[in-house]
Amino acid sequence: MIDDGLIHEIKNKFPFIKNLKDKNKLDNFMRIIKIIKLKNGEKLLEEGDYCTDIVFVINGVVRVYKLSPEGKEITLYRLYGGETCVLNVASIMSNTPYPATAEAEQEVLVGLIPVSFYNDLFFTEPSFQQFIFNTVSTRFQEVIL
Repeated sequence: MIDDGLIHEIKNKFPFIKNLKDKNKLDNFMRIIKIIKLKNGEKLLEEGDYCTDIVFVINGVVRVYKLSPEGKEITLYRLYGGETCVLNVASIMSNTPYPATAEAEQEVLVGLIPVSFYNDLFFTEPSFQQFIFNTVSTRFQEVIL
């Protein structure tokens, strides 16, 4: 069970949680979420992984990158507190391997929810759908602009 301080931080970083229509899902979210702490340089996801959970960065910074054919790291984007990884979401939605590497750039606190709960939220909760759509839209705009 996570403590009240962390519950408060998660609710503040991810406002969709407070707007869930089904209040039982709020309790389920806090019961189901698995909290992990990563140190600088630890990998959260590696290219080729099949994602079984959705990543929610609570605090810290995660760098998402690809390796060039020459072995150089090419940063795609960074994740900060209150964000989820669009490539993680895309991999789950398409049932394809994760196409990059996600690594802690400093100490990071991350919450993970299983795909089954993600699907339940996505298909029943408009506030969660909006959070996911905003995430995809923001990343897409960052690439183009």
